[in-house]
Amino acid sequence: MGDRPMYAPDLPAPFSDRLHLFGHVFYGALGIAQTDLQARGRQTARNLIFFDAPVAAFFTVDRRLEVGSWFDCGLLAQTFMLAAKARGLDTCPQIFLTKYHAVVRQHLPIDASQIVACGMSIGYADTSSVEYTLNMPRIPVDDFASITGLE
Repeated sequence: MGDRPMYAPDLPAPFSDRLHLFGHVFYGALGIAQTDLQARGRQTARNLIFFDAPVAAFFTVDRRLEVGSWFDCGLLAQTFMLAAKARGLDTCPQIFLTKYHAVVRQHLPIDASQIVACGMSIGYADTSSVEYTLNMPRIPVDDFASITGLE
């Protein structure tokens, strides 16, 4: 297992609801039934081959650091994604890969002082794939953020 869990052990609503909805929409679009554990496993395993992307990256955080540094790592990953897109490349961040930090460390010079925060596939998207055209419902910004200030 990874250095840290991907999700809170008792993920509360509405976060658990969104995660369940994503699974329903994603696997439904691929035509994979919720009860078809073999097909779901095959799809999940595509993470391990970086969805056929030619390049993978890993982002790490020094394990002595706290939440602010995790935020910084997220900003770096997003900036990397935006820079790649500006150069015609597509990316896919993959938190799933953190579960395999021990394997990753066997192949990359990642010191034990580092926690693998996420992996990322980098290449050119297959725009004809179901995954590319997936339409995940979005919640309104007002449902998760508030903006206050002078009027």
